[in-house]
Amino acid sequence: MQAINKILFTAILALPLLASAQGLKLQKSADDADYYDGQITVRGQYTRNLNDEILGDAVCFNVDDADAALIPRRGGDARSAWFCFSNQDTAVNTFKLGNKPPRGYCGHQGRATVTVNQYVVYAGESEGTDVAKLVSARGISKAQPVRCYQGE
Repeated sequence: MQAINKILFTAILALPLLASAQGLKLQKSADDADYYDGQITVRGQYTRNLNDEILGDAVCFNVDDADAALIPRRGGDARSAWFCFSNQDTAVNTFKLGNKPPRGYCGHQGRATVTVNQYVVYAGESEGTDVAKLVSARGISKAQPVRCYQGE
C-alpha cells in the first residue's frame, strides 16, 4: 500500500511538469516575426495547393478550432490558426502527396494530428505565413484531390 501511495504522490507532483511539456515559449521577436521554442500537437486539415498565387507549391495546415488557442498570436492579430511546414519534403512524404492531382484539380487535402516545433509567427504587413517544422503526424487520412479555383 505504501508503494502505491508513493507512486500516486510522484505522479501528482509530476503532472504539472507533463502539462507544461507541450507548449511554445517565445524566444525572440523581430519586426516581422516571433520565434518560438517548444512543440505543440494540433488536429486539423493538411492541404497542398500546387499553384497558389502567393505560396506556390506548399503544404500547409489549418488547425481545428478546438486547438487554435495553441497557436501564438500577437495582440490584435485575429488571423485564423494555420501555418505552412518549413520542412516541405518531409510533409509531402508524411502525407503521401507525391502524385499530381487529376486534371481539373490543383491540390490535395486530408486530416491529421501533427506535432510541430520551431514555430515562427509571421507578423509582417505584406503577404506571408507562419511556419513550423513537422516533427510527426498520426491519424492521417488519405489525401483527397481539391478542385482548382475557377473564380467568379
